[in-house]
Amino acid sequence: MLLIDDLTNKYFNTDLGAILTQLGFDDAKITEIKMMLACLMAAILLTMKDMKLA
Repeated sequence: MLLIDDLTNKYFNTDLGAILTQLGFDDAKITEIKMMLACLMAAILLTMKDMKLA
């Protein structure tokens, strides 16, 4: 949990769109990436809940 907390604290206020734009991704791809990450985070949180880690 410490690693997840550290990552959350470090990147919570970071604008993912700004980072991806700096890396050269276009707006359509950024939207797709952000949606995939949101789904991934939801799956991780549900798994953690099922495992009684969250």
